[in-house]
Amino acid sequence: MEFFKNFDVNAEIEAKEVGDFDNSPIPAGHYAVVCERAEETVTKSSNTEAIKFAWSVAEGPSKGRWLWDQLNVDHPTESYAKREAKRFQDICKATKTLSPKTAGDFPGTSCTVEVIIEPASNGYEAKNRIKSYLPSMPSESAAPAPAAAEAAPKRVGDDSWG
Repeated sequence: MEFFKNFDVNAEIEAKEVGDFDNSPIPAGHYAVVCERAEETVTKSSNTEAIKFAWSVAEGPSKGRWLWDQLNVDHPTESYAKREAKRFQDICKATKTLSPKTAGDFPGTSCTVEVIIEPASNGYEAKNRIKSYLPSMPSESAAPAPAAAEAAPKRVGDDSWG
């Protein structure tokens, strides 16, 4: 690896501290995003199949900020599993990934997401949640637009990824 040839353990390197980043929620609205990562996993809480997505905002003042989502596609509660399957369908249509074989088919795809802010609760700070997935919008309309505030159901699963 070329990196090791020129690496000097004593060289002064300017880098941000691990905790020196903005993890506050981005404003609610619609954002153009690109899928950076997608992986199949098993949840710790219910031992069911899930798909985790990591999206980066592609433009506007929040460009470079990341959003995460997890779909518990094999949830034991039928109504929950159907809702998650519908959300996965929406992601497939929005990203034009119409016949996915694995989660690896999604990185590099883009779409528009509607983001809301879940209020702080149970000792956790306020955070973003992706409310819906839409096909990509033209650039001028991808800037954040106000979204209606609403109570969101609590997600089941491991929120530590991300």
